[in-house]
Amino acid sequence: MNQIFSMVRDTLFREKANKMRDMEHGKGRANLDKKGRVVDYSTHKMQTEVGDALIELGIKGPESGKWYSFPTLFPDKKKPNRWIDYGGGQKEGERSDIKGAYNEAYSRGETFEFGRDKESAIKFGEGSWKRK
Repeated sequence: MNQIFSMVRDTLFREKANKMRDMEHGKGRANLDKKGRVVDYSTHKMQTEVGDALIELGIKGPESGKWYSFPTLFPDKKKPNRWIDYGGGQKEGERSDIKGAYNEAYSRGETFEFGRDKESAIKFGEGSWKRK
């Protein structure tokens, strides 16, 4: 039984990872150091939350006790080479807009549900889907 569960889990993970790789567009959004210099680029910044936290924010759809990962950085559909960043963190004290990020990800079909598997959700949010 555990072997079957493991095979199903691995297959679902590969499907999620492939979808994330397919979403990559262009060079990415510039990440700046404290002096405002570009240090690298991001095409993805992920957020991982339990459904209860999302429900508390008034988001409809997530289920209590289930874990979700979703991007907070999106290519702008109307302006090529521009990015919409709900993740915050570019400037001191800047906060994430979790509700905005989840709703945008949901509208683009980019939310990933992990059931009650917190560990896999967190690893996915940290980038385990990326090719090394």
